[in-house]
Amino acid sequence: MIRTLLSVAFAVSLGGAALAETPVERHGQLRVENGRVVDQHGEPVTLRGMSLFWSQWKPQFYNADAIRWLADDWRVTVVRAAIAVPEGGYLEHPERETAKAEAVIEAAIAQGLYVIVDWHAHEPEPQAASRFFAHIAAKYGDHPNVIYETYNEPLPRHDWAGVVKPYH
Repeated sequence: MIRTLLSVAFAVSLGGAALAETPVERHGQLRVENGRVVDQHGEPVTLRGMSLFWSQWKPQFYNADAIRWLADDWRVTVVRAAIAVPEGGYLEHPERETAKAEAVIEAAIAQGLYVIVDWHAHEPEPQAASRFFAHIAAKYGDHPNVIYETYNEPLPRHDWAGVVKPYH
């Protein structure tokens, strides 16, 4: 009888461990294959989450507590860190805005979430973007959690070949 109870308890604990698996533990490094986002096993993945508001205007959400809350209460699998470039953002305060990105990235890694690091600008700033992403990639490039959005919402007047493509 005791052996049966222990076996059942062990099986239940294994089932609970499987449920506790984080999105990154489950899916690993994501990639695009045939126009679809797939996981490390080639299986399609749907991410659920939200975007934080422009980092220079709502900095109070760029922290571990906010990311933990989104993971626990909202059950997000991804968070987008909209790192502001103009209007008091990275161009004027690169260290401050980089620190906000790093805080969200580190919190997402701790929670096992994916994080989209978004260069949130409407006008091209390729040199500043290159410096920012070189730093982020050097520091976090070995983490499958990090997804790079190198240019948010280029305006219609910015053509693909001359403005957007050089970011890639």
